[in-house]
Amino acid sequence: MVYTLTESATALGLIAAAFGVPMLLVSVYGGVLPDRVSKRNLVLVTQAAGVIVLSAVATLVTLDAVRFWHLMTSAFLTGILFALALPARQAMVTELTVQTAACLTSWSIKTKWNV
Repeated sequence: MVYTLTESATALGLIAAAFGVPMLLVSVYGGVLPDRVSKRNLVLVTQAAGVIVLSAVATLVTLDAVRFWHLMTSAFLTGILFALALPARQAMVTELTVQTAACLTSWSIKTKWNV
């Protein structure tokens, strides 16, 4: 969409930078945040904020009112949200996987003794 809007490869690179730079800078805080607050709530809040940002872009596209700076802002905000949410998601997966593995191990031991 950026290239269609601007016909500039530089603009496309700027969008990628607007997404990547906040991820690089905010990821330090994003790694600490899941240890301080509820991982579930953090993921829910970042998902809700992402829905709001992308709904705003979708509305602008539908109204044919989207401009380059709208896309830059949305890329920047999405980069921040990803940097905050990804460490919490990874921690949640680890916790869920450990619980599932423990359950499967217990089940396998019980099944072996019963057979």
